[in-house]
Amino acid sequence: MKKQMLLIIVLLGSVLTFSEAFAMRCGTKLVHERDSQVRVLKTCGQPEYKHTYYREVLTGYPVSYREHQGFTKDIIAIDEWYYDFGPSGFLYTLIFENGTLVDIETERSQR
Repeated sequence: MKKQMLLIIVLLGSVLTFSEAFAMRCGTKLVHERDSQVRVLKTCGQPEYKHTYYREVLTGYPVSYREHQGFTKDIIAIDEWYYDFGPSGFLYTLIFENGTLVDIETERSQR
């Protein structure tokens, strides 16, 4: 019984840790992957630095593996926003595709 309870606690802890892995804390609030740029701005304010570039992607399905028919080319906007929370915090890079947060990268601040 004790082993089962311990296993449940460990599993719940890992699930809670996993759900926070794709979030960034701004004050008392969190931003998550799939949030919009507007929501991130309202929650965290202006980033320290922004960088925008564009990438061409193929979408659709090929008719056969030898032909490229069926694919369409789309251009998506990639925005990278950088937040630095000081010498005791982390440097966060938020990556947006067409205005939606798709990745949050962290590294220790180097100040």
